[in-house]
Amino acid sequence: MRRAVIAVALLAFVAAASAQDEGRTIFPYSTCDKLQRDSVYSVSAATGTGPKICWTIQSTASQCNPAKPEDRFCCGADLHKFELDVKPSCANNFEAWGYLTAPGSDEAVKVGRAYIRAPPNSEPGEATLYVAGLELTPGTADGYEFCLKITKGMCNSLTKLSPGGELWQVALVDTTHACCPVTKYAPPPPPPSPPAPCDACLVWSVDHQDEDIVVPFFDSEERCDTAKAAISALLAPFQSATSGIIAITTPPTCSGNTVRVCVRLWSVEEGDRVSRALDNQNTLLVVFGVDDSNDCPANLDGLLLNLITTDENGVRDDECLDIFQGFECPMLAPPFPYCECVRKRFVTPFGVSPVVTNPKPRKYCVAVHTMPVLNGRCNGKDNSADTIDKIEFWFDYKLRYDLDYITIETTTAGVKTITPKAAIWGVPKENTLKVSQLGWSEADVEEKDPQICFTLKRGASFDDLALGANVWSSVFDPEQVCCPTYFGSVY
Repeated sequence: MRRAVIAVALLAFVAAASAQDEGRTIFPYSTCDKLQRDSVYSVSAATGTGPKICWTIQSTASQCNPAKPEDRFCCGADLHKFELDVKPSCANNFEAWGYLTAPGSDEAVKVGRAYIRAPPNSEPGEATLYVAGLELTPGTADGYEFCLKITKGMCNSLTKLSPGGELWQVALVDTTHACCPVTKYAPPPPPPSPPAPCDACLVWSVDHQDEDIVVPFFDSEERCDTAKAAISALLAPFQSATSGIIAITTPPTCSGNTVRVCVRLWSVEEGDRVSRALDNQNTLLVVFGVDDSNDCPANLDGLLLNLITTDENGVRDDECLDIFQGFECPMLAPPFPYCECVRKRFVTPFGVSPVVTNPKPRKYCVAVHTMPVLNGRCNGKDNSADTIDKIEFWFDYKLRYDLDYITIETTTAGVKTITPKAAIWGVPKENTLKVSQLGWSEADVEEKDPQICFTLKRGASFDDLALGANVWSSVFDPEQVCCPTYFGSVY
């Protein structure tokens, strides 16, 4: 606001001083030649704000370059009087004196008293302060310091004296009053305000193709610690007292399938710089502990890894930081199941959750859901894909005795039912455990929220039984035409 006010005042100031208006005389309110180009004299910017104010007189021959030859008279004029544009009200009880100090000297010589008057050609509200008796010439004036020392009065500073406050005008008048070159001064505008800081959050997430399924990858303390350390290392080079990131406003926080950090940056421009540096695949993958995009850990196979920037409320926002990365870890399927059927995921309305729960020691459960058909429908024979006949699991045949028992657990209207289920194994080389004779329709699955639970014997390892970190399963229709194959992990 201050800069705008100064700019407006300066425009008015320059406009008023650039020419005579119709029927009115501008400072120093006389008909003398006010143009600097017709004279050698000018003054430097004032030093001191009061009660002692000083100007350095300049005499520059090259400055005198009048438009008309007849105006060269003022090029050789003497310097008799110093005049300053002031407020008439400052004359009340005012007292000040003028002093000259020669170049290279420390001795200030009193020239005379300063007077405030309203010149004959001035309008109401106009006045000049003058000190006569300088008696300098073009050859002697350069480098002299003229000082005004105010000893009485309310106008004891330059800003109080000048009608324009920080804007002031000085005239250097010759003995004949024909020449009065005017120096006009306005302070430079204040430096622009520093750009405003901005806030943003970075959110890493692991997502399933079915948006309703939440993969609690970061609920693991070990994986959360890995993510926090990676995020700290990523942001550290950009934290500075002058650029990049001012502060981390919300430290890395893990929750289910996401880890989030919020930062304050010095400006949107700095946010753009940081975005360009961080918007790459490594920034995404390192938080998940992935060093090689061709070698995702098993519990991320087939899942979508994402990094986006949001506001503090979690809404996608690219104003402060603009980072968007996505990667799908390849799904490395085993040679399972061992029959000719359609294995593609999301081709029937059924699927197995990618999250294997561990509700009790030695007990592991997989949930069966209805799912959207995303990859084209497999109808089987007579639309048999509308029913689940069996679900097969890729389990190690050699470890079949590590499995204590299987249960089917359903919940209907808040009532939980647990039904034992026989373990049926395929031929040894196929490593297949079959949970058969299910007969579930879409309505059954939606109503009962069924889970298939495996309870192991003491000392047994579920990872060993499942032949790795992933639990592979195939959902069969009664005709065994459709067998969409899914996997899950214990998170």
